[in-house]
Amino acid sequence: MHKQVNYIHTILIMDNFLPAFERVQQTSMDKHVDVQFENIRKDIQTKRNDHEVVADSNRQVHQNYLNNVANQSETI
Repeated sequence: MHKQVNYIHTILIMDNFLPAFERVQQTSMDKHVDVQFENIRKDIQTKRNDHEVVADSNRQVHQNYLNNVANQSETI
């Protein structure tokens, strides 16, 4: 049997991993988490098929994170 993913979306939340994120900056940002959850809930109720496109800038942020924590024992 072949399984297929029908829906992929990210949720922007407060990042609090200290070696990688500035906590004061994260807490000052309104990421509208409640609105994001409501939109996803509606999508699920309507059985929406959608895959969020990953921007190159997001890929670069992720790669920078991986590079920064590569030698930190608490991430291994």
